[in-house]
Amino acid sequence: MIGRFQETLAGRAAERWVETLFTPATLFWAGGMVAYAGRVGWKAIQDWFLGQPVPLQVALLLAVPLLIGASEAVMRRLQLELLRWLEGYWPGAHLPFLPTAWLYRLGRRWQRWRFDRAERKWQQLQGLLEKGSLSPDQRGRLAALEGFLRRFPNDPGDIMPTALGNLLRAAETRPWHKYGLDAVALWPVFWLVLPKEAREDIATARAELDGGVRFLAWSLLFAVWGIWAWWAPLVALGMAWLACNALRGAAETYGALVEAAFDVHRTALYRALRWPLPPNPAQERALGEKLSAYLRSGSHASWPPFADAD
Repeated sequence: MIGRFQETLAGRAAERWVETLFTPATLFWAGGMVAYAGRVGWKAIQDWFLGQPVPLQVALLLAVPLLIGASEAVMRRLQLELLRWLEGYWPGAHLPFLPTAWLYRLGRRWQRWRFDRAERKWQQLQGLLEKGSLSPDQRGRLAALEGFLRRFPNDPGDIMPTALGNLLRAAETRPWHKYGLDAVALWPVFWLVLPKEAREDIATARAELDGGVRFLAWSLLFAVWGIWAWWAPLVALGMAWLACNALRGAAETYGALVEAAFDVHRTALYRALRWPLPPNPAQERALGEKLSAYLRSGSHASWPPFADAD
């Protein structure tokens, strides 16, 4: 999986507090307070608070933003690992005696069945299109199937056990299938040669993806307040459904931008590494594979010559 982007550390303290307070973490803790108040009553909480010494009252008030900020910081630390779990990179997935291996195989079979079924329907409609006998309604279904199949990797062997994993795996593997460029291995170098506008667009899309992961995690955690309020698990399910939709949209946008970056700016990578540009599409895949291998492990070969060599 393409690694996380460099995080910006600069910024004013006031802006940081505002960004911290208006997060799903705030909704989580506020929801917990509402659930607890519904159990014991707001007056009981108020009476308890007013009965404490003034210094303790001040400390409790100051502890609220600290608690929200600390919990949000912890969630940000965990978001990459959570994203990998949502993609289907589960520990021990290839060890047959672990539960994760069973879930991994089951998920892959389900996703492969969805892919195969859609591909069969697409081939049927594509055959009608080539014969010129496709109705307007069938054209719409053909376009929908093409969009659906783009959410899967080109190689069925790369299919992941989750829909989110397939979305991101498709974006990571298409540069390889089209240009011989290993997106995961090349990404740190490719990121450095991208234009500023492209980096900003991708960073924004990645921030939306990471935010969706955190939103989903907080939504699921909200169910813990069911110990005090019966409605908390229902709210958690509703929020999780919204989070899943938002996360899928963010993943589609991020994946599309990563793939488009290779489509448009891959020649900048060749030039930066003094690698000869492919003379035609037929030779691009082979040169791209050699470039990927060169960046992964280096080379002592005398071919290809660097582009600026005499």
